[in-house]
Amino acid sequence: MRILVVTPWYPNDANPYAGAFVERDVRMLRVEHEVMVAHLVAPAHSDGNPSIIERDGVRVIRIPMAPSDPRQWWRASRGLRRLMRDVDAVNSHAATSLWPLVIAGASRMKWVHTEHSSAIGSSFGGGLAARRARAIRRALLDRPSVVVTVSDYLGALVQRLGRRGPLVTIPNAVDSSDQVPARRTEDGRLRLVAVGGLNTVKRPLLAIGIVAELRSRGHDTTLTWVGGGPLMDETVMLATELGVGDHVDLVGAVRPEAVGALLVASDVFLLPTTGETFGVAIAEAIAHGLPVVVGAIGGQGEFVDPAVGALVTGADTATYADAVEQVVERTRTMTAEEIAATLGARFSDAARLAAYDEAFAIAAHPA
Repeated sequence: MRILVVTPWYPNDANPYAGAFVERDVRMLRVEHEVMVAHLVAPAHSDGNPSIIERDGVRVIRIPMAPSDPRQWWRASRGLRRLMRDVDAVNSHAATSLWPLVIAGASRMKWVHTEHSSAIGSSFGGGLAARRARAIRRALLDRPSVVVTVSDYLGALVQRLGRRGPLVTIPNAVDSSDQVPARRTEDGRLRLVAVGGLNTVKRPLLAIGIVAELRSRGHDTTLTWVGGGPLMDETVMLATELGVGDHVDLVGAVRPEAVGALLVASDVFLLPTTGETFGVAIAEAIAHGLPVVVGAIGGQGEFVDPAVGALVTGADTATYADAVEQVVERTRTMTAEEIAATLGARFSDAARLAAYDEAFAIAAHPA
C-alpha cells in the first residue's frame, strides 16, 4: 500500500529531534508499505516554497504552512491534493494537519488520523471559547475514517468530545536498549533521573522539593534532569535555596542515545507530571530497566506495573518521597530485565504495525 504521512512535526536540519516519534512510525510502516511524507513546515523555517528532500530513503515534501492562517491551509491543500493522487491512503498526525486535508478532500480516501495532543482536554472548560473549540475539534475529528489515539486515556477524551467514527488505541514507539544492562550495585546513593521539559506540566520545581525531602531523610540523593525549558532559572534558584544545588544536574537537551546512557546510570526515574497523553519517557525508562515514580494522570497508568512503579496524585513532596522509598524497596531484588519485561510486547514495531494495518483495513470499509 502507498501511504502519505502528513505531519507538522518531522526531523530536519534545523531541529533534528522534532517529531522523532513520527519518523519512528514512518520507519515502521515502511517494513510493509511504500511511504512518503508531507511535512507541513512553518514558513519561518522555509523559503516560502515547497521543497523535496530525501531522508533515510524516504521522500519528504516540505510544504510551508502556518497553522493559524486559513489562507495557508488552502495553499497547503493544493500541494496535498496533488500528492494524494499517487497514494492509496493517508496517515495524518496532530490536529494542525486536519484542516488542509479536509480541504484537499482526504475524507474520500482511506484516512487514518493519529492524535497525540492533550490539548483536547482544554475543550471541556466553560465559556464561549471552549465551546467553540469543542465544536471545531469534534467536526475535524469526525472527518478521518479512523482516529488513532496513543493511549486509552486520550481516546476517552476524543470519545467524550463526540467523535462518532471508529476509534483505535495504538501506543507510541518506545525506544529500548538492545541489551538491558545490570542494575547498579547498591552503594548507598539514590540517583534519580527525569526526562522532560522544564515547564509547568513536568513540574521540575516539585522534583527539586522531592530531592530536598529525600536528603532530609538521610538518603544521598541526586537528580539528573534531561531537557530544557522556561523554568530553567527558577529551578536553579530553588535548588540553591533548598541547599541541593550541588546535587542537581540540569543537562538540557541531549541526543537520544545519550538519554539511554543517563537512564541506565540511574536508580529511579522521577517525573511529577500533571498529565501525559502517553508518557514515552516513562515507558522508555522502564524499558531500560528503571523503576518509576510519576504523576498519576494520563496514559502512563496503562503500562506502569505497580510492581515496578508508583503513580502519585497531588503535589506533596513527602508523598512523592514516600513513593520513591517504597519503589526502591519493592524492586530491590528485581533485575533490570525483569523490570523491562513488565512492558510486554505491546510497544514492539511488529505489534504496532499489525495494529496500523488493521486501522487501515477498517478505514477501507467503514461501518
